[in-house]
Amino acid sequence: MKRAKRAAAQRKTTLRMLMLDALERSLREKPSAFELRDASAGPPTRSVDPVSINRAIDEQREGLHTS
Repeated sequence: MKRAKRAAAQRKTTLRMLMLDALERSLREKPSAFELRDASAGPPTRSVDPVSINRAIDEQREGLHTS
């Protein structure tokens, strides 16, 4: 915020106008497409059943509460 205030003072404008200008410029730009690169390790494997995952998580939680 301090940098923004200094920049506004140097440009002889208000902080509000500086922020509005930046917001308008940002909204004018088309968003760039983001593509997640393949970061898999090894060959594809069979998918894991979500029910099995939830069951394993529940079992771990139960183990924490029995101490």
